[in-house]
Amino acid sequence: YVEVRGVLRELEAPFDHRSLNEVPPFDQLSPTTEHVARWFFRELHSRLGLESRGARLVEVTVWEGPDCSATYRP
Repeated sequence: YVEVRGVLRELEAPFDHRSLNEVPPFDQLSPTTEHVARWFFRELHSRLGLESRGARLVEVTVWEGPDCSATYRP
């Protein structure tokens, strides 16, 4: 949990108090919730190296608000 939390903080830091449209890759890719969820999934999967530990990342859910979210499952 601590490792995942640390990686999530690193991943979200460039977006803090910024427009998603100004931060790569969303300066070139529409920052829909679906695209953001897929990007976070891929980055987490890449940085955590879970497969080498016998674990896997199943899905990532990104919330736009209390009643609206997108979940990415490869």
